[in-house]
Amino acid sequence: MSRKVILSLLSLWIIALLLLAGTLPTAPVRAEALLQGVPRLDGFKIYFTEANGEPSRFDRNEGGLSRFAGVLWDLGATLETLDWRAGIPDDADLIIIPGPSADISADQIARLWSYLETDASLLLMVDPLGGTTRRPTGVQAGSGLFDLTWSDMGIRVRNDVVVTEQTTAQATTLANTFTTTNLDPASLISGGLNTGLTMFGARSIELDTSTTTFQLTPLVLSPANYYGETAYQDYLESGAARYNIGDDTPRGPLALGVLAENTETNTRIALVGDSDVARNGAGLNTSPTGSSGYLYPDNVIFMSRLVAWLLNANLEDLSQLTFPTPAPTATPTLTPTIDITVADVGVTIATNTISPREGDALVYTISAVNNGPQLAHDVLVEVNLPLEVTYLTGTTRRPFDQESLTWDIGALDIGETQELTIIVLVNQGTAERRISASARISTETSTDNETANDLAAAEVTIQAREG
Repeated sequence: MSRKVILSLLSLWIIALLLLAGTLPTAPVRAEALLQGVPRLDGFKIYFTEANGEPSRFDRNEGGLSRFAGVLWDLGATLETLDWRAGIPDDADLIIIPGPSADISADQIARLWSYLETDASLLLMVDPLGGTTRRPTGVQAGSGLFDLTWSDMGIRVRNDVVVTEQTTAQATTLANTFTTTNLDPASLISGGLNTGLTMFGARSIELDTSTTTFQLTPLVLSPANYYGETAYQDYLESGAARYNIGDDTPRGPLALGVLAENTETNTRIALVGDSDVARNGAGLNTSPTGSSGYLYPDNVIFMSRLVAWLLNANLEDLSQLTFPTPAPTATPTLTPTIDITVADVGVTIATNTISPREGDALVYTISAVNNGPQLAHDVLVEVNLPLEVTYLTGTTRRPFDQESLTWDIGALDIGETQELTIIVLVNQGTAERRISASARISTETSTDNETANDLAAAEVTIQAREG
């Protein structure tokens, strides 16, 4: 055997050992044709953090980021692991903090803030808090990091989990895995995605657009029927699903991914409320395992575009990225679209008096309520007044057609009540008549599981005016 052959075999053996040891960036998917049309990232150096419990770019298990790192490596980027103790190197073009399970320390925040002062980029993916309510794991909304992002940039995460109710014959549960097509269509990052971005447990992001230094762009929003559950750990322990108005983040669309850009300092930041969008066993899952048959190809496209934007690479041709059809999975994959179909809406009608006199003003108070168990969509109330009265005015916070007496409530949350006040004038010559006004409630896109309370009426007896 020649010396050249021996050296080649020895080199291959050394590389294999390094890969097994996790000291080289690995690319489970090395299909150059898969990434045709994606901007090359040659010359860019990306640093991943791992000091606060973040998933590793070397980890090939379901919770790891090896496929995400492999895509970036295929595009030509140089990948490194950040050593916080040595500071952030001058050659860092992008810092990726992917789902820390512990708060970022004050020293790390100081180094990060110094880095972000000029010509810097940061991808921050922050998962909802885990553990128990007494000892949560993850990054708190009130942490030092988000105190700074809020005051300087106008963005911070909330301490919630974005969910919606899902009702079966057995129980009502909270679903936190979903695909959203509520994306910014004008952005080269999110525009033109075919199936949408799939999230696997996200927290919502709060924005303050009054900041003058950073331009904020909500890139990814939840579907409108999702809300931010602030007691998700209690739900996991008790199994009781309940939306609490005033405590939970009101229903969406809620921001899940936001861009912040300062054009004066050339600082770009992307905040995403879920790191699972880029993990092997979630957003970058494949079938067969290790192939390029991504189950959620738009997640791969989105993450590639997001990194390219942060690096200020050319995004014009990114839409050419395509993927082969994945093979059938061994277990059923999630169904991202959850239909909200069951809600008990009801209506009542009351009067200020049961014995109005001729010429008096008569007040009808109509109340619409959603008794749950889910959000009611396209709620409509139709009011019918007797001929013995003359309509004067109607007051409500939702649209009310004064001509047809149709009250277009729209969405009605669980436990929510809306009121409509109608004032009429009792006509002369109607004494001793017993008259009735009615209200009927309906919902176009939800199934009303209790119809007995859909129609209400109020009767009064008109009295003659004395003298």
